[in-house]
Amino acid sequence: MRGLIKVGLSAVCGGVVLAACATQPVTPVQPAQELLGTKLAGVHVESGLEWSECIEPDGDTVYRINGTELLGKLRISSEGLACFRYDGAENCYSVERRTGGYSLMLPGDESSRFNVNSVERGVKMCAPGELPA
Repeated sequence: MRGLIKVGLSAVCGGVVLAACATQPVTPVQPAQELLGTKLAGVHVESGLEWSECIEPDGDTVYRINGTELLGKLRISSEGLACFRYDGAENCYSVERRTGGYSLMLPGDESSRFNVNSVERGVKMCAPGELPA
């Protein structure tokens, strides 16, 4: 599903969940430190579709968009990309921090950007059927 609706993140200011934050220059981050053990929710910028994702500390994921839920796996590539695998297909995204948030998108593909407007940290386990979107 991520291959059809490509992903990107944006909205945690100083560890506090916010709907929107000021935009400033982007800096690369370590995806494992930022994404593992989180619940994320936001909007795919180009389509306006809401999505959510729960990522366990070991990389197992539950992804939900437009009423469809997929179980998958996150791995971090040697190039530092966040690679999500669902239904046998894998897509790798650059992860960048903006003031108060993140941006996740396929390198060089602005249409793949997803914004995050909710981040919950310290997640230990993800269960199918518990996510919004």
